[in-house]
Amino acid sequence: MQMIRLRTLGHYFRPMAVLALPIAGQSLISFFVNLADNLMIGTLGDTAVSGVYMGTQIFTLLQWFVTGITTAMTILCAQFWGRRDVDAVRRVTSLALALGLPVAVLVMLSGLLFPAWLIGLFTALPDVTEAGAVYLRLLAPSFPLFCASQILVAASRSVEHARPGLYASAGALVLNVSLNALLIFGLLGFPALGIAGAALATLAARALELAILVWLLFGRENPLGLTLRGLFRFDRPLMATFLRCGTPVMLGEVVWGCNTVMRSYFMGRFSTQVITAFSMVNLLSETVFIWILALEAAAGILTGKLIGGRRWEELRPYARNMQVIFLLIGAAAVAVLLAVRPLFLSLYDVSAQARAAAWSLSNVTIPIVFFSVYEDMTLCGIVKCGGETTFVLKTDSIPIFCVMLPARLIARHLGAAAETVCFLLQIDQILKCFVAAVKVNRFHWAHDLTTGDKRKSDIAKK
Repeated sequence: MQMIRLRTLGHYFRPMAVLALPIAGQSLISFFVNLADNLMIGTLGDTAVSGVYMGTQIFTLLQWFVTGITTAMTILCAQFWGRRDVDAVRRVTSLALALGLPVAVLVMLSGLLFPAWLIGLFTALPDVTEAGAVYLRLLAPSFPLFCASQILVAASRSVEHARPGLYASAGALVLNVSLNALLIFGLLGFPALGIAGAALATLAARALELAILVWLLFGRENPLGLTLRGLFRFDRPLMATFLRCGTPVMLGEVVWGCNTVMRSYFMGRFSTQVITAFSMVNLLSETVFIWILALEAAAGILTGKLIGGRRWEELRPYARNMQVIFLLIGAAAVAVLLAVRPLFLSLYDVSAQARAAAWSLSNVTIPIVFFSVYEDMTLCGIVKCGGETTFVLKTDSIPIFCVMLPARLIARHLGAAAETVCFLLQIDQILKCFVAAVKVNRFHWAHDLTTGDKRKSDIAKK
């Protein structure tokens, strides 16, 4: 019986893992690109590091917006792919580009024309503002390239073709690191441009990434079979569906951004050692969430595929078995974090107080990862991709603003310890587990967004 159960779980886990591997690979490449940038720019001094950090804040705002668009289009495209309606996938891709590129161009123009003013919104230090303005002005032309690349990658993933994004990111990594070394430090006769060289290297890497994607996706051998002519079609009825599905997703990204800002604000009220420790613990968690988010994206694509293919009878066993898999992944993530924690924290050359604080904060954070994995993969990988985008938005927003924020304010007023505040920063992950479990097991989340067909009652009764 146990063997049969394991075989059943393997049946559901295997296609998710196959699809998740190239997605995780792409995320790892992006992680290493950022790491290489930070390490190389770090040799230029604190002002350069701070300037680059402030310059990327404008890009981060665009990134949240683009993520909202790509998530929404993935939900729709996965369902159309379930019906094998490739033309509809192309039309959704066209709509995503029509929504994303104008915003990216607007942000680009703002960065080109008013870089110092934008950087001044985040810092009042003149030297940091000057350095950030130099970086932002040169980085700004890459914003539309980034937007187009992410949309094309999302379209490719939605038809279970995730390798083009991996190949494009790998090419961008090689070029970015190489040009960083040449242009930042002036190697092999190149001029030493400092942070300007880092910005130019990123611009060139994003241009190459888009070029590789166009080369791989605009061809008959690709499942999408994209054409330039086909990307300039406007489908009004489909746009209405896209906005109805996508608006809650994009608002959800804004909520997540607000939550991130609040976390930094509240932990920033403590000592330098605690802030350093909090940063260390966050990076420790990222080492497993790169894989978890990839698995979540894969689960979402498979959910949409089942609904789009109208395989209603498979949704109930699929959801139940996937929940077991999510719980096992959460337990594995906690075990990995506990195992690598001593080595990971030892890599930092920080004070004994900061190291002790990091160990203490990780004692709070690591157990919560178990709950985070289940609720995030269930709500985003199944419920949201099942079409319940508004419900997930409410589930994300209400705990943050009605529970966490008041609790944090009270804890701060009472002078609570850093560990207590750190726990309150993440208490929503535990609360949302119960909501996720109830919602997904009622089976009131399957919506065929391609036709407007809602299969709530039929699935729930089975």
